[in-house]
Amino acid sequence: QQVLLEWKEVFNLDSSNVAPKEWKLLAEEIESVFQSKKYDGIVVTHGTDTMAYTMAGISFLLKEVPIPVVFTGSQLPFEAEETDAVRNLTDAITTALDGVPGIVLVFAGRIIDALYAKKVYSRQKQAFESVHMPEAGCIDVQGRIVWQHAPVGVPDMTFSDDATFREPVCI
Repeated sequence: QQVLLEWKEVFNLDSSNVAPKEWKLLAEEIESVFQSKKYDGIVVTHGTDTMAYTMAGISFLLKEVPIPVVFTGSQLPFEAEETDAVRNLTDAITTALDGVPGIVLVFAGRIIDALYAKKVYSRQKQAFESVHMPEAGCIDVQGRIVWQHAPVGVPDMTFSDDATFREPVCI
């Protein structure tokens, strides 16, 4: 299968410096890409320290995405001898090409819903886990995607008119 890849640098920051201002900038860029209808999917490379926060922010800023938006990164730099960057990027592109809409993290062969990804290890290649939700899927040893469920996105948080809360409420 031939694939045409295009690359655009939205910002270049150490991930520990990525904040809501950058989330908004990235969300605007992602939205412009899928509104253009020129692309089948989006892959976002991001440092691992704050990637989970960025994915959550993007998920709330873009509640429904019509194409795959796949985040990935690596524990080791691209030039390191045992880097995980090549596999993670290849798996992310494969996932984006699969066409399942939603925002996910692809890392160490796992596909995790963006809102449920949590970095749990800073030195292991399987740095992220899915918290409170089964993994959306995985990429098997042949490079094929095995989906367990479609990305779930932002849950409906609408309250009915008769919703009551105990005081105090902190939102």
